[in-house]
Formats: sequence, structure tokens, C-alpha cells
Amino acid sequence: MGLVYYSLPFQPHRSFQYRDNTMKDQSKTKQALIQEMASLRQRIQEMERSDSVRQQAEEALRASQYIIEGIINTIPVRVFWKDKNLVYLGCNAAFARDAGFADPKDIIGKDDYQMVWRDQAELYRGDDRQVIESGSPKILIEEPQ
Repeated sequence: MGLVYYSLPFQPHRSFQYRDNTMKDQSKTKQALIQEMASLRQRIQEMERSDSVRQQAEEALRASQYIIEGIINTIPVRVFWKDKNLVYLGCNAAFARDAGFADPKDIIGKDDYQMVWRDQAELYRGDDRQVIESGSPKILIEEPQ
């Protein structure tokens, strides 16, 4: 038994009415629909290429961050950074250990009053304010801790 295919004739100028009395115009020609489909395919391909480029950039950024984190964690110096309110935004592993934390991420969001050196907090915060206001680092500082 063979298959029989039925095809409805193409009707380029047809409109119909929705239940809410709005009209839907179906007057596009077959050629216009084909062109629109080709245009949509092209836009999808462009979006896929753009997404691929974005993913590659994200991977490169992660790799760069990993390298920088490795360098900061292996230098024999204590490194930390704070926001303008003197709240810790991060540090290296050596600084985290000195502060009593196992992981540098544990220091994020804390201030000097929450550290083991809370008795010297005002001294450290004064130094930090001076660095922030002057824009110049303090180098080779001997800390009381």
C-alpha cells in the first residue's frame, strides 16, 4: 500500500480573526517567508558564534585569574586588599593563615575588628586610610603582630 500525501494550496492573502477580535494578517508571500527564515537562520548562526566567542573569553579570564591567584599565593609576602570602607575583599593564603583562616575566601567581608589583631585594629586602619587617601603604598612595614 503506497502513501498518499495531501497538500493544501498556498494562500498568500489570507487573514483570520482571533477570539479577542484582533486580526492576524497572513499576507506574506512564500518568497518573503523564505527570506525571513534565511535571515533568522543567519541571526541564529551569528548568535552562536557570539556565544562561542564569549565562552572563549570567559575561559581565558578564568585561566588568567588562576595564574594570578597562584602567583599571589606563592610569593613570600602577605597580600590583602580592602574596599574604601576598610572591609577585606580578599587576601593570599599566607595572610589568611596569619589571620587564623584556612581559606583566603573566609576573610571576605570582615574588618580588622574581627581579626586576631583586633587590639591593633585602629593602627592598621589608620595605615590603610593613609594608603587609600594618598594612593601610595606603604612598603617594608614592620607590624607589631
